[in-house]
Amino acid sequence: MPGPMQTRVDVKLCKKCGNTYPATIDFFPRNRFKNFVSPCRICRREYNKKYYSDPDKRAKHIQDTIDWQRKNREKYNARLSKYRIKNKTKLANYNRKYMGKWRKLHPNKVKEINKRYYEKRKGRN
Repeated sequence: MPGPMQTRVDVKLCKKCGNTYPATIDFFPRNRFKNFVSPCRICRREYNKKYYSDPDKRAKHIQDTIDWQRKNREKYNARLSKYRIKNKTKLANYNRKYMGKWRKLHPNKVKEINKRYYEKRKGRN
């Protein structure tokens, strides 16, 4: 039993590398069915890097994701709109930064877009 100033830390064994780590989300990602998954974050990262570096598997994963989004359109749109509401400022900052870069790289397109915008609204007051 720990003393008054000590706290008990549960440890978990990584099934892949055999190392023991504290059973926290810093070392083991959460699972929906259990508290933590068996491989540690380091081993899981290495596995994912190796798995998705294969172009065929990567292409299949992308296609499966697109198929799921088309099949579950309402669920996907609900999740996307919820994310956009939750991360409004983060997305606005990202878009501002990205559009600034795009404008610098494509000045002729920006002029063309601005010209069309002006022509479309020229007669309005």
